[in-house]
Amino acid sequence: MKVSDRTLVWVGLLAFFVSLGCVSFVLVELGGVDGITGFATTNTTYGYVNVSIMSSVAVTLVQDTINFGSGTLSASTLYVNSSGSNSGNSNQFDTPGAFHLRNDGNVYVNVTVNGSTAAEFFGVSGQAYKYAIENGNDGAYTTVCHNVSGGGGIDDQTYAAGGISMSNSYVTVCPNMSYATGIDEFNVSIFLEITNDTNNGSYSDTLEFQIMSLEHS
Repeated sequence: MKVSDRTLVWVGLLAFFVSLGCVSFVLVELGGVDGITGFATTNTTYGYVNVSIMSSVAVTLVQDTINFGSGTLSASTLYVNSSGSNSGNSNQFDTPGAFHLRNDGNVYVNVTVNGSTAAEFFGVSGQAYKYAIENGNDGAYTTVCHNVSGGGGIDDQTYAAGGISMSNSYVTVCPNMSYATGIDEFNVSIFLEITNDTNNGSYSDTLEFQIMSLEHS
């Protein structure tokens, strides 16, 4: 049977298009030309990591109330205190714990305290209303507060067994309080000296602890 040239041309074109379709199908299944092994390809991508650390100022008064309760006066001066080293107050007065401060933030802070004077607190002169910084659960307050020594320098404060008089002004009790776990707590005890000049009644005061961030210095 004789095949014409025209027929051969059509058969060739048909074979060409069938081959082209098969190649296209394979490329699609392989993910394009890059999916064919044997080609030198480069695929570069980038990852980015970002973090922002914000400062947090948060000092907690774990114990925020000192209540000496009720008692009677002696013939002479009566000393009442909340010191952790106090074995007990006389004349039925309670022995409360000290103010307990803890730095829950992530920066060093300066801590000051402001309270009424003794005359403002009791309404008469001759009494005493004092505070003292003391060791807390974390050991020595000098480790927690830093820069605390004999009280001779600027922003220094010293522990005093008899207390330091409230002055109705902001006074530094901890110049550089640490936020590191294990060295971020200290106590502030209250000392009262009461004489027979004090009238019967209840007396109270609100102390203000002011916290100032020192960032990470």
